[in-house]
Amino acid sequence: MHLAAQPLLFIVVEANRELAKRFGAQYGFRMDKVFSTMEQVINETRPEGVKAFGTIRQHLDVVRLADEYDIELLTNYETTWYPANHKSYEIISSGDLG
Repeated sequence: MHLAAQPLLFIVVEANRELAKRFGAQYGFRMDKVFSTMEQVINETRPEGVKAFGTIRQHLDVVRLADEYDIELLTNYETTWYPANHKSYEIISSGDLG
């Protein structure tokens, strides 16, 4: 797939407008890039690819929509920041397992 020499477009899906405004101010994105639902994004922007950052349930919904609308699903989600992964590493590294 060839990507045009255009800036990447990032869109935020967040139903809570106040939360989106707070993060928009904090991270510098415009509110015209915020949509309430994935369906709204698909209908209004026709994205070429999507990546989800949310609960497992939300990820599954994005996977289903991406499949239904033939949208590239960007994967390789970073999970090293999960506290459970840090605790698992600590337990394994201690030698107490097994």
